[in-house]
Amino acid sequence: MLHALAAEHSEREIWWLHITRDAKSLAFGGEVAELIESLSNARQRVFCTAEGRRPDAAAIAAFGLPREAIAYRCGPELFMTEMRSALAGAGIEEARIHTELFGALPPINPGITGAALRTPHLPDGQPGTGPAVSFARSGITVNWSDNYDSILELAEACDVPTRFSCRSGVCHICVTPLVDGAITYTQRPLELPADGTVLICSAQPCPGVVLDL
Repeated sequence: MLHALAAEHSEREIWWLHITRDAKSLAFGGEVAELIESLSNARQRVFCTAEGRRPDAAAIAAFGLPREAIAYRCGPELFMTEMRSALAGAGIEEARIHTELFGALPPINPGITGAALRTPHLPDGQPGTGPAVSFARSGITVNWSDNYDSILELAEACDVPTRFSCRSGVCHICVTPLVDGAITYTQRPLELPADGTVLICSAQPCPGVVLDL
């Protein structure tokens, strides 16, 4: 959306509010800053939760957002609920508040029961030295290791929620959007998935892979 606004040299009033853990986890920080700088009536505010900075309803109200503003929110469910209430409290009509849920899909792991749920994390043991693999929804980046046969196995080692059944590239339950980068198939699937997606049960990463997991 920022790219589209910059391309048309928009003079609309634009507020970009980003809440992240810390400066290192600020997604597309440099790119966003350049786009905001190119727009004549845009402003940006970044809040780092690791520093105890997370805007509440009072902070949102204090921004003085225009009541006729159109708000777009993207984030996990609890955050979305809090921000909807805060924006409505600031006088923005509910119909003008739009939502894109950003969170992990419910796992499909047949045959696995009773496993304790853990927050996604770096895998145990010696770090890998291969290409970086980013699990975008889970918010972690891991270096590939030849200890794993597939991206699915790496995701499981990180407790990233996964979806699979056959584990051999047949059922397509593990189809995952490929946000960036490229992969190779260790075993060519019987049927390739749609462009822009990958069967993680049969794939290994090339450099700079970002997956919608």
